Amino acid sequence: MNCNRLQSLIALAAIMIASLVFQSCHLFTNDKIINIYDWKTDDPENQGLNSEVLDEAVSRAKDLEFMHSLLIIRNDRLVVEEYYNDHFSYDYFNMASATKSVMSTLIGIALNGGYLTSLDQKVLSFFPERTLTAADSLKQKMTIRHLLTMTAGIPGDNSWEVINIENSNLIDGILDLNLINEPGERFTYSSSQTHLLSAILTRATGLNTKTFAEYKLFTPLGIDIDFWDRDLAGVYYGSTGIYSKPRNYARLGQLFLNNGKLGDNQIISKAWIEQATADQTHRIGRTMGEISKVNYGFNWWVGEMDSFECFYAYGYGGQFMFCFPELNMIIITTADIPTYRPGNENKIIRLISDYILPAIQ
Repeated sequence: MNCNRLQSLIALAAIMIASLVFQSCHLFTNDKIINIYDWKTDDPENQGLNSEVLDEAVSRAKDLEFMHSLLIIRNDRLVVEEYYNDHFSYDYFNMASATKSVMSTLIGIALNGGYLTSLDQKVLSFFPERTLTAADSLKQKMTIRHLLTMTAGIPGDNSWEVINIENSNLIDGILDLNLINEPGERFTYSSSQTHLLSAILTRATGLNTKTFAEYKLFTPLGIDIDFWDRDLAGVYYGSTGIYSKPRNYARLGQLFLNNGKLGDNQIISKAWIEQATADQTHRIGRTMGEISKVNYGFNWWVGEMDSFECFYAYGYGGQFMFCFPELNMIIITTADIPTYRPGNENKIIRLISDYILPAIQ
């Protein structure tokens, strides 16, 4: 029995035990589950934030008819938690493409744990059943690193939407796409690339992506998710589809601000976090609303807002988790997921730039 297979069997046993422990760590109040891992709360002033300025931010957010939630965490303390438009703290929200940042974290954990040997492993090596043709010569150059940085040459999300509808085996549909450039040559935002990471993780670990996540990330952090979408072949989407509570999702941000540690346990290496949240694409002059120097790490966006460096998970419609290392601060928002783009994301970014960051004292 090979080492990875043995690790997978041990993982399954550990999940069953952890599940029992996790269930025992809940209190039931008004039929709603309250997790004892919950955030400690504090007054903003105690954490170096101006309460009056934040009150204005909360009021402005309430005026945005598409907003679902706004949470601010500073120095590991929850200082603002607001829900809007008939949404509540116990609701689960679709994190959309913010799921990608979870996916890359799982790849980092798999690398640290020896399930993967290198980010330079070739993508097609995980799919040996595929018959290669002359047209696959470029594809043979694709690596895990290329997928993490969206530089594999796979077409963008217009192609993703078509093949996601038309293919019973989405992974084959992605691998059948013609590349639009040499791997590593340029950045093209593509959900297909992150979905391949999910399939690779499953093949490398012997566990489906959700089970691996529960064992290695969700349970240690006290995160419970309501749902995670899968494709028609049963592969969990690496690009979208996690339904989580904002309080839960924020724990991933705090893990990153804590250099991968939870208490005395190193969940993921500091070296991985440094790479994942650093500019890996080196595009010049990109902006997104009030965010400048916008670039891409390992499925994390990076940039600068009001002179503060940040990295952030970003899901369609305004599912944001901004992490500001210098401030030891996390800002979470959730919002409607519209069928078209009315500029909601930029309104949220402006709210943060104009009414939250100025509260820093």
